Amino acid sequence: MATTEILRFVLRAEEPPETLTGLGFSIEGDALNLRVEYPSGQANVETFPLSDLATGLVRAWAHGTDLHLWASVVLMVDWIDVDDLDSPEGEVLRDALWSAAGGDQISDEALTVARRLSDT
Repeated sequence: MATTEILRFVLRAEEPPETLTGLGFSIEGDALNLRVEYPSGQANVETFPLSDLATGLVRAWAHGTDLHLWASVVLMVDWIDVDDLDSPEGEVLRDALWSAAGGDQISDEALTVARRLSDT
């Protein structure tokens, strides 16, 4: 599987964050004490549409226990860039991502926006 596909699958919560170990990442600890180490070599920053983040947020939220870890990894992995995070909807989703990574609940507004933008 190509790097772009793996990153996208993790962002969309179609694959667990641990899938990144196949790219050479090391993910240790729990969601609130997470440490991510990058593989050596050139960074492969990929840009994905806001709908991929929205899809991942809805999927990770639906699975419950994976939400904190998923959000933490998405925030920590600099290889994942999301378009339109400065838009009003992007800001709502970004705030939801930070809330989830911190172990807080996602707002109803964020879930509504995520569901609307999601392609699932």
